[in-house]
Amino acid sequence: MCYKLFSKYRGKLKVNRIKIWQHIKKEEEKKLELRSERDKLNEEVANLTKILDRKDEGLEKLRKDSEVRWYRNEYKKILKEYEGYYEGLEKTKEEKEHKIQEINQILDIM
Repeated sequence: MCYKLFSKYRGKLKVNRIKIWQHIKKEEEKKLELRSERDKLNEEVANLTKILDRKDEGLEKLRKDSEVRWYRNEYKKILKEYEGYYEGLEKTKEEKEHKIQEINQILDIM
């Protein structure tokens, strides 16, 4: 009788261990996925930072050209477009940095 009871619980323990290992494996896969996403976002943020660091040179030249050149209105339009473009890049960079922070928090919890 004890042997039957023992073998019954032994089978349940084996099933539970398998379920636990499957869950742990899924969690590890999720961690790897989040880490790769974080690394990808870090690369994108670094690229955006490089672009935004170079923006001052181009914008300064456009500002001078819009004051001095014959086609001031066209230069002013281009300047306005560039400013809008860089504002969009800054927003994108901030969103990606926020996403990186969220991923780091999730990884810390896991």
